[in-house]
Amino acid sequence: MADFVAAGLPTPQVYGVEGPLWPLLNALGTGPHERLFADALTCAEMFERDAAIRGASAHLLAAAPLTVGPDRRLLDAGAKFVK
Repeated sequence: MADFVAAGLPTPQVYGVEGPLWPLLNALGTGPHERLFADALTCAEMFERDAAIRGASAHLLAAAPLTVGPDRRLLDAGAKFVK
């Protein structure tokens, strides 16, 4: 979080990536387990910002919207910075 603040960015949302179910999916491989993968993905989306689950995640992803101008409007993803 300190890196975001130091860079002048807004406070980010932190997401857990590859949570506690990920090793199970790796062990099962692919094939007839598409339903299990879909259920695990749904579970991950439900709990990706839960602090207890984030602690069990292999990786964390921090993301914050980039705003510009005095009105702090959100920057369009296709916009270019002009100095």
